[in-house]
Amino acid sequence: MKGFDTGHKDCNGKPFVVGCRVEWFDSETFPCSAEVIVLDGCMIGVDSSEGFVLAKDLNNKGFSVMV
Repeated sequence: MKGFDTGHKDCNGKPFVVGCRVEWFDSETFPCSAEVIVLDGCMIGVDSSEGFVLAKDLNNKGFSVMV
């Protein structure tokens, strides 16, 4: 499923794709990064220190695709 386009984009218009790396600042403003994954065969998003964030919510939380 790697390379699957989630249909959601970051604030710069780059697509969130399964397997891509994303970066963000957590609630304490620490920089974080992780890979977009498929969890339990159906949930697509990022497993962060503050819990699993679904792909549809990545844009709302300031996640951006790393170049």
